[in-house]
Amino acid sequence: MLNDSEIKIITHACSISDHPVNKLPMQIRINYLQGLKALLPMSEPFMNALYKAWETSILGEEQAISYDDTNNQKEKVKTAIKLYRIGRHCFRLAYSFFFDYFYLASLCNKSYLGYAKYENLIGYCNLFTKKALQRVYDYFKNGTPCDKIPAQLVKHRDVNLKFESLPLKKVLVVANVSAGKSTLINTLVGRKLNKTATDACTKETCYIFGKPQEDGLIIKQRKTGDLIYEDNVNKCASDEGEAIGLFMTSGLLKGKKICFIDTPGYNDERNLERRKITENAIKGNDYDVIMYVANAAYMGRDDEQHLLETIIHNTKKPIIFVMNGLDFYDPEDDSIANSIENYRQDIVRAGVSKPTIVPISAYFAFLLRMNDKGLLAGKSKLMRRLEEFKEWFADDYYNLPAYVNNSIKKSNEMIYRTGLPYLEEILLRI
Repeated sequence: MLNDSEIKIITHACSISDHPVNKLPMQIRINYLQGLKALLPMSEPFMNALYKAWETSILGEEQAISYDDTNNQKEKVKTAIKLYRIGRHCFRLAYSFFFDYFYLASLCNKSYLGYAKYENLIGYCNLFTKKALQRVYDYFKNGTPCDKIPAQLVKHRDVNLKFESLPLKKVLVVANVSAGKSTLINTLVGRKLNKTATDACTKETCYIFGKPQEDGLIIKQRKTGDLIYEDNVNKCASDEGEAIGLFMTSGLLKGKKICFIDTPGYNDERNLERRKITENAIKGNDYDVIMYVANAAYMGRDDEQHLLETIIHNTKKPIIFVMNGLDFYDPEDDSIANSIENYRQDIVRAGVSKPTIVPISAYFAFLLRMNDKGLLAGKSKLMRRLEEFKEWFADDYYNLPAYVNNSIKKSNEMIYRTGLPYLEEILLRI
């Protein structure tokens, strides 16, 4: 379970691509970071993750450079806030430096905006840097505008404050094994976080949070509970962390404050403990909506009926019934309309009078979105599969959302025919 402080950091956009210091000569950047790290309360929870993101933003591609961050702490702080002259251009780093300090420190603990902390900082200042300290402190403490603070730093903070004020929508995602749940989550998030296979993949509950803008990952480690920052967004799988914060890059969920709570497959016979994890998540009601993903090929089986009844009998929250795998239906032999109607009747008999059913092809949608990002380049097998799907979905038989919503036009855009944008609309609206 995550607390509010952890969620605040996990959903925080930690890196800043246009930090005013990151274009300066390397030695200045190193001096700046040495002073900042010397001053920041590195023992505070979350500070290491926040500092790592800031350090990476400032050092950029040369972030692997090592530098002394151990001795002469007070001198390092003084050095960092001095006026530097480069050619005919003067750079006063004090405003950026004090902004970085108050910004990062107060994210961990609001007490760092207290007057005692401010007084302590005065000892590092000369006449010029003291004025910078006063104005930046007044900006954070009282909201007084300060035109000396670089605009990109103010914008970064404003984006996060606005995002923090928004309500968080929590979506509990449940399914039986091989329903396509992991593929669907990967597609909605716009990253390949989850393993995908016809076997049980998700082993523990994982919280996947959206961020307001492009950023690295914040990961709450499952074993230690620590938060770490990872600049490479392709480096983490969801089974490695209890929670992950990242910028969702695809579709209508891009930049939205949403959390997908990924749970283990309910019918994993090899590990009954995983069923209990999912069942407890359903009964816990710590979510706003359930997204139940069912494989169309398995409709009517005992496993699906059992999970359907478990969900309906243990929650009063809205439920979205996602019907996946319809891309394997054959126009000559199968009726998508009849299958959806039969599923609707099953749900009604289980106790939901007006179910929200969303037919989708999670795999085709995944291929489309990964291809849009250029991630299928060089993967000939997946590209051939993508072209096959395109050929199939050119037929109106596969215009999946039209089966449940008459107002949806017969779009020629393949992504709409997969049903994924329709699902995203419902997630945001419900």
